[in-house]
Amino acid sequence: MEKYPGKKNIAVFISGRGSNLKSLIKYSNKRKSLIKIVLVISNNPDAHGLKYAKKSKIKSFGIKFKSKSYFENQSLKLLKKYDVNILCLAGFMKILSGNFIKKFSNPILNIHPSLLPKYKGLNTHEKAIKNKDKFSGASIHKVTQKIRLW
Repeated sequence: MEKYPGKKNIAVFISGRGSNLKSLIKYSNKRKSLIKIVLVISNNPDAHGLKYAKKSKIKSFGIKFKSKSYFENQSLKLLKKYDVNILCLAGFMKILSGNFIKKFSNPILNIHPSLLPKYKGLNTHEKAIKNKDKFSGASIHKVTQKIRLW
């Protein structure tokens, strides 16, 4: 019996460099990995991370953020087309609507570059350094229709 019988199809939403995407791709290529990244979508067609996805032979799309509904509708079509089981927000700088979350209905995970709830928003590392924090890190949480303000 195979120890890891089936990998889950993962899509990753990015907005920029794709540093978290690189780590996810590296992990997904390991034999024991339970994920297969099948799709990368960016709200920024010029995002450097899209080049990395293409280099890694992963389907990737830059969808100009004309409006939230346009971006979300186009993304939902692609998520369905590529049979995505889990969506990972990795450096994605937009908040998804409750309607999108409801329509996708599979788990959505967000990687946030701080130990929530301490530093929300941008420049989290600078805030930690400025405050001379003993500890810093990242948080991964499930995205729901309710935006948590901690």
